[in-house]
Amino acid sequence: MESWWTVVGTLGGIALTATVGLVTALPTHRWQQERLRLEQRFVADRELRATRRETYARYLVSAQRLFDAANTLFRQHRTQPLDTAELAANPPEELRSAIASNEASRVEVMLLADGALRETLAVYDRALWDLWPAMASGADRQGQKA
Repeated sequence: MESWWTVVGTLGGIALTATVGLVTALPTHRWQQERLRLEQRFVADRELRATRRETYARYLVSAQRLFDAANTLFRQHRTQPLDTAELAANPPEELRSAIASNEASRVEVMLLADGALRETLAVYDRALWDLWPAMASGADRQGQKA
């Protein structure tokens, strides 16, 4: 009969240890899942910020390239300005490639930007797109007549 008490005590100890282990493991598992979820979110946010920085930098470089191309044409045409509307409708090749590059970068930026930045970019784009035809034609640069 005493051997049965030993067996029952041993099995009871095993059951009690298993129960305590499961009760302890459940919150630990939840904490680990939550920590993993937060780490994944942190990594995703960091990658998004890096992508935004690279995209915004490419956009600014393309805008500067468009401005430089328009400025080069301004220096060529400032003594005899071209028709601004015709130049805007049919830009020269060096300006056309700068416009295409800027437009591609602008679309990419708009896809990544939030509301406040989109408003700022809209103002910047409007200023750039109002400036380059007049500037490239040789008629106007930065609001100043040639």
